[in-house]
Amino acid sequence: MNSDFFMVFILAHIFGDFVFQSGKIAKLKSQETKGVIYHSLIVLAFQVVFLSVFGVKGIFAALISGALHFGIDYCKRLVGKYFEKSSVLLFFGDQALHFLVIAALQRLLKPESVFSQETVFLMKGTIILVALAFVNALVAKMLLRDLFANIRQNGFFYKWERIRDAVFSLLFFLSFWKLDVPASLGVVSLLGAAYLWDQKTRYPYGYAALGIKLACCLTLSYIGSVLLIA
Repeated sequence: MNSDFFMVFILAHIFGDFVFQSGKIAKLKSQETKGVIYHSLIVLAFQVVFLSVFGVKGIFAALISGALHFGIDYCKRLVGKYFEKSSVLLFFGDQALHFLVIAALQRLLKPESVFSQETVFLMKGTIILVALAFVNALVAKMLLRDLFANIRQNGFFYKWERIRDAVFSLLFFLSFWKLDVPASLGVVSLLGAAYLWDQKTRYPYGYAALGIKLACCLTLSYIGSVLLIA
């Protein structure tokens, strides 16, 4: 398996699908086809730029992936209205299809490696950190909106909520990754208490919702620390 091609592909996907997807584009693509087109073009641009280091095979993979990305997200928009209370399942299904496309293209094209293993490790770390900063909060909030009607009726993120969740997610991740088990448990417990206090004093969440948010942050941060050393 050409791990550097896979990592670069995933990195391009993360940047196009999350980092550079504004709230305005996310809302537009759920309502109109042109929103899906705009989003898919952004993803395609990142994939072409990132994968061009692999030459013709990389650019070809980017073009095929971009076209399929549009198809997947278009279908997601069509069926999304039937899954208003299952947005988390729809999200993970959508991402699973994107990752399957990436894995299939790598297997079919078999491009030559161009990066060292040290660079691949740095790319893996970047993917995990970006995912924690941008995906953790998104998944937690989608789950809350699926479970609680009063949260679903409000706007998606409260002021600074996504940034605050990203900071705590990265702190949880560093604690799991860098510290031994006893120290990690102590630090994570303190961070967890600080997170609950911070959220409770700033946002109108009940204790059940806060517990779910904290569980999501802890779970995904721990998975990230495991994947980094895998």
